[in-house]
Amino acid sequence: ETTLANCLAQEHQRKVVKFSGLWDWQLKRANELTERCQTVLQERTAEYQEALDAHKKKKPKKGEVIEEPKHSDYEKLTPALVKEILADRLAQDDAGAGVIFEGLKSEMLGDEKDAIRAITEAVPSQSLQVLLLKIPEAAAEQPEE
Repeated sequence: ETTLANCLAQEHQRKVVKFSGLWDWQLKRANELTERCQTVLQERTAEYQEALDAHKKKKPKKGEVIEEPKHSDYEKLTPALVKEILADRLAQDDAGAGVIFEGLKSEMLGDEKDAIRAITEAVPSQSLQVLLLKIPEAAAEQPEE
């Protein structure tokens, strides 16, 4: 991923933005948007705890299995906040000529589908080209000879 993105960035004079690193970038900015994001995450943590407590109180019927709430479902930012973070990142001087996004999976922001949706919503009036390469895990793990 990184080699291809850097090669394209150099050739086309674009900034490489790792989608998976956007949350860290936002935390470093420590602005009003960061505070709103942190408030939402605290609220989501409380929601998770409430869901967990409710799950513990439920008594399943005979043969019924009630799945426990997944913590990971409550750790993500809302799509609206992700869109704001992206719009803020794209407004920076180093992104003026355009960006190449890579690393579209992020525990905090979602999977590739969520990332592509957020990107298309954050840049609706600009040209957007998507190139999604999927390398099989087995091939990625093999050492080079």
